[in-house]
Amino acid sequence: MGTGFYWNSGPTYNVVGHAYSINVYIATWSNPVCSNCSTCPSGKHASSTCSSNSGIVCSNCSTCPSGQYISSACSSNSDTVCSNCSTCPSGQYISSTCSSNSDTVCSNCSTCSSDKYISSACSSNSDTVCTNCSTCSSGQYISSACSSNSDTVCSDCSTCSSGQYISSACSSNSDTVCSNCSTCPSGQYASSACSSNSDTVCSNCST
Repeated sequence: MGTGFYWNSGPTYNVVGHAYSINVYIATWSNPVCSNCSTCPSGKHASSTCSSNSGIVCSNCSTCPSGQYISSACSSNSDTVCSNCSTCPSGQYISSTCSSNSDTVCSNCSTCSSDKYISSACSSNSDTVCTNCSTCSSGQYISSACSSNSDTVCSDCSTCSSGQYISSACSSNSDTVCSNCSTCPSGQYASSACSSNSDTVCSNCST
């Protein structure tokens, strides 16, 4: 309590037949009572600081709602500071989701090398998935080359039908080319018959 005093009434004395009241004023001073400013316990913060007239006022630390994280933790002198979780811009994905204690971590979407294609595109929650381009097996050729967004398309090499021969063999990048077997004109004969790999050979008839 603050410094103050109070008054007490003194005794009464009779002087020459008259009654006089003599008031003796006794001033009593009280010593001020001081208390140390306290600190807030864990889980609380000072919402009002200690002053000459009042002690510290402690309040519960705030908690961040969904969609926000703690950007500055609650302490004895300040409340929790909450910030909105970041969203990743185009060309980036969430490599670490926003939690109560940390913001979203965004990373750049990966790009695939020339020998790979995108089997799963980059999205807001996942990185690009790159897969090796397929190679065609024996007896096949590339009918559609591997690109950034699609795998190699392999097709079986064609076989030539009867009456045809292979004028260009199947390779890794092109299909078999079949041509019709030639027929010999008048005055010539087939000195070598048409086969799967070669055309008819015509020779002049002897005279």
